[in-house]
Amino acid sequence: MNNSSGNVLFLILIAVALFAALSYAVSKSTHGTGDGGERESSLMQSSVIQQYGATLRGATARMTSAGIHVEDLEFNPPSDFASLTSGEVGVFHPSGGMVVHEMAPPVMMDATAHNAGGMWVYTMNFEVQNIGTSVSSSLDGNEVMAFLVGLKKPVCDQINARLGIPISPYPTVSGITYGADLISNIDTYFMDDNYTPPSSEIIIGGGAGDSALSGTNEGCYYESSGNDYVYYSVIIGR
Repeated sequence: MNNSSGNVLFLILIAVALFAALSYAVSKSTHGTGDGGERESSLMQSSVIQQYGATLRGATARMTSAGIHVEDLEFNPPSDFASLTSGEVGVFHPSGGMVVHEMAPPVMMDATAHNAGGMWVYTMNFEVQNIGTSVSSSLDGNEVMAFLVGLKKPVCDQINARLGIPISPYPTVSGITYGADLISNIDTYFMDDNYTPPSSEIIIGGGAGDSALSGTNEGCYYESSGNDYVYYSVIIGR
């Protein structure tokens, strides 16, 4: 009997110790303290960003399958639905793509970047090298893309790591400000009811600094002139 009681007490002590260790681990995860907590937070945030791009891809695929021409897609926000050519061409309109219009949460954004408000930019001004058909000096090969300028570096790190894109060194574009200019000159890029499609393309993944982005549907690059980390997602590859 004495041996049995001792074994039971020993098992109870082990259970208490395990419960205490589990409670401590959950507490650390919940409060997000330390490098581990920060990495976990960045991992979750990067998943949210990538999922939004996937949602846009699904919605625009349904719209084009229903007969909406790619160049007719309009990304007017709900506050500007009245300006849409029609509800059917509106990606965020209930009669069109039915996507919930979102801004990136402030916790993901670098407050010192050009887009601290978390605004997405939707455009056909770019072509990603080796995605779809490359047609020089023509709109024909341009992709429909979503850009998010000014993400925090740890969030971009997680995205690139998941996609196998290097972060040391970061893919870097030069010569043209693919990040800051998207925000400061947004009327040129934003694909809404007033958008004028370009007659040529800006190529991503075709230079020495950003060759790692060639053939990638999404990823992050660093724009040195604006000191911005920029995420892009190909919504429709052409």
